[in-house]
Amino acid sequence: MLTRPRPTSRPRRYSPPSKGFDWRAAWARFFYKVLLPWSRLVRLPNLFTVPGDILGGMVLAAVITDTPINGWSLFSMSIVSLLLYSFGTIMNDICDFPEDSRRRPERPLPSRQITIVQATRGALFCLVTAIVLAGFNGRRPFLVAILLAGLIIAYNLRMKKYLFSGSTAMGLCRGLNFLLGASAVAVPFGIFPPALALSVHIFTVTWLADGENRTQIPNKNVFIPAIAFLVGWLVTLPFIPLAVLRSSGLVNLGFLLLAVITNLYAAFAVFNRTTPPSKMRILIGRLIRSLIFWQAAWITLAGVGHVLEIGALAIGCWVLATVIGNKISSS
Repeated sequence: MLTRPRPTSRPRRYSPPSKGFDWRAAWARFFYKVLLPWSRLVRLPNLFTVPGDILGGMVLAAVITDTPINGWSLFSMSIVSLLLYSFGTIMNDICDFPEDSRRRPERPLPSRQITIVQATRGALFCLVTAIVLAGFNGRRPFLVAILLAGLIIAYNLRMKKYLFSGSTAMGLCRGLNFLLGASAVAVPFGIFPPALALSVHIFTVTWLADGENRTQIPNKNVFIPAIAFLVGWLVTLPFIPLAVLRSSGLVNLGFLLLAVITNLYAAFAVFNRTTPPSKMRILIGRLIRSLIFWQAAWITLAGVGHVLEIGALAIGCWVLATVIGNKISSS
């Protein structure tokens, strides 16, 4: 009797064990597709120099008027300042899209890493959140925030088309940022000299940055930022109570000298020398980062007990801004 042969079973195909979620690959995608483009769009290295204006303005106003500082105001107004700065940088790239497409196609918007729609939504979020948060701190901060936002919009839409008006608007924005911090405490007359010094400093930096895309030979104007810091500090001294100067004056002077020296170092590196765009951008970054020491000079007036913390924070911010600034452009 014939029997049918038993069918042989096919060998099973090998299937590798399923892997779990690849967190490393996901983080890499998020970093390169989201975090890095947005960091470049808001000029991340410059953000380290922004909250210090608020802290410096608040401390100086509190010292001059002998008024306590509210912790909520200090924190929330720092966030307001960061949001308004981010709003300004995003709007700047939106308005500069045609020019950046020709001259700097690697920027986040021309390279399509971030779309115009996404950037517009981000800018509106920053603006609305900043204004609302400033309103929670009172009428003065709300009005100063409105004024600062209006100046940012005017700069991006019209004023930056002309070198003088654009540089003036940028300088005033930085001075208003210092006043924004003071407005949460008080606005004494002594707050205006350092705010004006900040305005002159950033006016000059903006003027120099106008030629960052071409080779140039910087003249003596590169020394104006250092002079502005020194003169602004000297004019402000008479408004500070003598008791505060006795306790914190030396530390205040030390940070001022650090700010002046970093400005002078950056200036001498390019003064009367043929400077290509890459080195001009380094100069701009150094001048902006020097603001951290200028801000620390005023923050140390809060008292000797906080000197170590303030010093460590200032130096840490400066180092981080410098390291990140080597990878992400400040302008």
